[in-house]
Amino acid sequence: MPPKRFKSRDWLALALSQLSAHGPDALRLEAICAAAGLTKGSFYHHFKDHDAFLQAVIREWEQRHTQQLIDQVDIPANPSAAMVDLSDMAMALDYHLEVAIRDLARRTPEIAAIVQGVDTRRIDFLAQIYRAVFDVSAEDAKIAAKIEYAAFMGLILIQPDIDKTEQRTIAARFEDVMRTYFSRDTT
Repeated sequence: MPPKRFKSRDWLALALSQLSAHGPDALRLEAICAAAGLTKGSFYHHFKDHDAFLQAVIREWEQRHTQQLIDQVDIPANPSAAMVDLSDMAMALDYHLEVAIRDLARRTPEIAAIVQGVDTRRIDFLAQIYRAVFDVSAEDAKIAAKIEYAAFMGLILIQPDIDKTEQRTIAARFEDVMRTYFSRDTT
C-alpha cells in the first residue's frame, strides 16, 4: 500500500501539534520537514514560501481556536447557556498552543497583527454574551470582556497545565464576581 499523500491540511495539523509541543522553533523549515518525514520539495509543493506557511498555520489556529467556537455558540437562543458553552469550549483549548502562538507573534510582526485581531474578535464576542446575559451597555460589556479575557490569557500563561477541576472552580468564581458586579444598585 503506497504511503498516504501529505496534503496542506496535514502540514497545518502537524505544525499546530509541533508548535504546541516544541514552540516556534518547531516551525523552522528543516524542523517541520523532519517532523513530517518529508522533503523541502514536498513542503514547497503546498506553500509558496515559509512566510506563507506561517500565515496558513496562524489562520488554521484562528479557525480552530476561535471561529469554530464562535460558530457553535448561539447567543440569541439562550445567552446564559452561551456563556457556559463558551467557557467549556475555552477550557478544552490547547493552552500550550496558545502560549506558543503568542511566542511566535513576538517574533513575527505579521503574525502579531493576526493574533491581535483574533484577541479583538474573542473580546468582542465575549462582550456580546455579556450584553445579552446581563443587559448592560456595550461599554460595560466590553470592559468586562477585556477583564475576563485578560484573566483567561494570564492563567494560560502562568499555568498552562491547569486541570479542569481548578479551571471550573475559577470560572464559576469569576462568573459570581461578574453577576455581583452587574447586579449592583447603581442608583
